[in-house]
Amino acid sequence: MVVKLSVIIPVYNVQDYLETCLNSIINQTLKDIEIICVNDGSSDNSLDILQKFASNDDRFTIINQENCGQGIARNKALALVKGQYIAFVDPDDWIELNALECLYNFAEKNNAEVVQFDFKIFDDAFKEYKNVSLSDNLQKIYKRNFQGLVSFNWRDFKSACLQNLDLHAWTRLYRTDFVKKYNLKFAPAKRAEDHLFVIGAILLADKIFYYKDYLYNYRCRMTSTVNSKSKDNFQIFQILDSMREFIANHGLYSELKDELQVYNRTILGWHYKQTPLEDLDKYLAMCKEYLSADDYKKMIKDVNKKRSFWENLFSLKNKRENGVKYKIITVLGVSFCLKTTAKD
Repeated sequence: MVVKLSVIIPVYNVQDYLETCLNSIINQTLKDIEIICVNDGSSDNSLDILQKFASNDDRFTIINQENCGQGIARNKALALVKGQYIAFVDPDDWIELNALECLYNFAEKNNAEVVQFDFKIFDDAFKEYKNVSLSDNLQKIYKRNFQGLVSFNWRDFKSACLQNLDLHAWTRLYRTDFVKKYNLKFAPAKRAEDHLFVIGAILLADKIFYYKDYLYNYRCRMTSTVNSKSKDNFQIFQILDSMREFIANHGLYSELKDELQVYNRTILGWHYKQTPLEDLDKYLAMCKEYLSADDYKKMIKDVNKKRSFWENLFSLKNKRENGVKYKIITVLGVSFCLKTTAKD
């Protein structure tokens, strides 16, 4: 069988969601695929579920490793791919049943190195969907109409391009020979491991083609890595160093120096919110050492945005902390935090 597409799934303690993910893949309308699952040291029944599926479907390959994180897991799978294209799916998410066929045909038609597509966020607590459209997001950021967008290059969005074009590996299809030509790899980390691979693909692709449809369902849940605080968050500094090195090695540093500066302070600001409270002083000290004095001040200003006069009088906002939704009520400058209850 000629393998048209390789699906890579890193798996760690997702027994409650894994079958939904795998069923969405084995029932794809595109049948000529391989499914490479890397069990990242799961301590629940995830491996048993993988083995059950593999026993009934010879398209599966299962790799076992100690818990090292999604970066190393995906890199191990990349070394084995046989497909013409590569797709990434996280084990608590799922894809539409025609997703791979649509993307494969679109990529073949356009001789695409990278295809980007839209997705939906599924709030696991409230059972609600939110559509996330690349063209809509770009329109909000750059104040231009992108509804007819078919393809683009990063230079079309140079200002703050390193964080504005979406940094999830699973929002794109990648041509395998393109990935191997540039030896694109994930950072060997448990946090922000996508960035090195994704930004590498964005910067090195001649064109990124845009397939305007919601093909991926991202499950936002309380216990996921992205919604939890961890000391692994300190790995972000090594990732930023690797990003700088990658950009320099490909002769893009002078062109991207300003964008890299904005990216660094933005990403460090994002990760501030994922740092355990007892480690915040250490984290901030490292940020202060890593960034210029001006960028450090800008980062602090961004993470501690002041409320407007009217917001101080009264405001009602939603906030998510460790995957739990809260209502933040502000009256006369005093804020109250109320935990919300998930819908049945």
